[in-house]
Amino acid sequence: MSKPKIILLDTNIIIDSWRAPTEFEDNIVVIPKEVIGELHKFKSENSDRGVNARGFFRLREQLARDGDLIKDGVSVNDKGGVLKEFYLPLDKRDIVSINVPDIGENDINILRCAKFLEDDKEHNPNKYQVEFVTNDIALRGSALINKINAKSRIADAVDLTKLYTGYSFIQDEYAHELFLNKDMVELSDLISLSSDLKKYELEYSPNSQGKETEYDITEKIIERDEFYKSLLANEFIVFTDQNRLEESLLKGYRYGLLNDKNSKIVKLVKNNESHYFTNLDWKEIRKLIDKTGIAPRNVEQAMALDLSLNDKLDIVVLYGNAGTGKTLMGVVAGWYTTQHTKKGNSELLFTKPHSNVGKEEYGYLPGDLIEKVIHNYSSVNDAFDIILEKDDECIYGENLDDILNDPEKRVRIQPLGYVRGINIKKRQFFIGEEFQNTTHNSIKTITSRLNDGAKAIYTGDPNQTDGSHIRAEANGLTHFIDTVMNNQGHVYTKHIACLKMDIVERGRMAHWSQLL
Repeated sequence: MSKPKIILLDTNIIIDSWRAPTEFEDNIVVIPKEVIGELHKFKSENSDRGVNARGFFRLREQLARDGDLIKDGVSVNDKGGVLKEFYLPLDKRDIVSINVPDIGENDINILRCAKFLEDDKEHNPNKYQVEFVTNDIALRGSALINKINAKSRIADAVDLTKLYTGYSFIQDEYAHELFLNKDMVELSDLISLSSDLKKYELEYSPNSQGKETEYDITEKIIERDEFYKSLLANEFIVFTDQNRLEESLLKGYRYGLLNDKNSKIVKLVKNNESHYFTNLDWKEIRKLIDKTGIAPRNVEQAMALDLSLNDKLDIVVLYGNAGTGKTLMGVVAGWYTTQHTKKGNSELLFTKPHSNVGKEEYGYLPGDLIEKVIHNYSSVNDAFDIILEKDDECIYGENLDDILNDPEKRVRIQPLGYVRGINIKKRQFFIGEEFQNTTHNSIKTITSRLNDGAKAIYTGDPNQTDGSHIRAEANGLTHFIDTVMNNQGHVYTKHIACLKMDIVERGRMAHWSQLL
């Protein structure tokens, strides 16, 4: 077992997540009084910074009832973690030398605390290593210059290279042949160690030395069966010889728990125009294309539209590169089901975090609430420009502004800051744009607004976050995807699907921009 450490937290760690002091396992977490003073300044703010400051003070109040935060500390988790507060007396400050005088007095005192705790026998009798944790890169550098061990910490960070994509690849000739004459195959039919399958593998899978042995085939079958058993809810399966979205594409439905006896895989049917669907018959597909003027240009867009039109799914997350068609597929599905189906949704509702690129500020804009925010919906407007030109039930030249002012069209914008006060009602079709700029708290608030029968599409590109407090690996969108992936045993995850989109269709420069 590794020796515990003394973890000294900076203010920005708690601002990132008020739960942070409880999440350092069996270590002793120390909060300097300077940090508590800074948190007091933020606690009244109507912001995520204010939310986390207030959350910390609620935690502090509870712990203060349980024990002495200053003298002995209070247990904060079941792994032996302890939280303490620390104030370096004035008469001790002068004896702790800090060689970076060009930072603020508070930061200097925090560094003094770290250095003092490293050697003080009274407060660190066991000679634990002291580790200063801060997300302030300049302060980390100052700490290292003064020989103080310093690290950063991003709350609830997600490894983007391991983020669930919504599809998996497998080379399986046996399954491929099953689908040649069937539109649906029970998953249990594919999970088989039967002698027939062994015979098939022995006959059709020779290696470089000739026929594979029965032992080799058994190992392959076990590995193959584990693949099918590991499928998540609403995950696509791609049968291919290469790890690319091409050739045959099948859709895997895994409703309920992993041992659901009704699990099945449904073929995505391909017509002469190379469109893939499972949820619509050909007449419905033709009507959708005629009314919207939009047809999927690649398999990823087909998967996205298929999920967006699936009545059994409450939430669909479409994430990935700019120019892949995330917004377009969502708007097509929302407009079509709202305007052109008998079971049509009652209203198409949009929201989007208000964020500027870089530090560009535009001041207070004139007009009513919608006029102030509509400029932020250019991607939605672009999608409507294409759709409305094709839809024969719309007036030539209509745009998003016209649609919003026509009550019969039932299209509305709700600024994200006002979502807390609404209910996303049954049969409403909700599209949340640029959700990589949401926080954990805001995406939780939005999701809690969804009533049964509502449909929600969340879109975003984790690599294009705006705002210093939001990061690619730690934002509302990536947190949501990671939570869905890691809670497949929950009964409600069968109503959620996530899909990564990488194939850029917008233009040459959009393709090239992925190198930036």
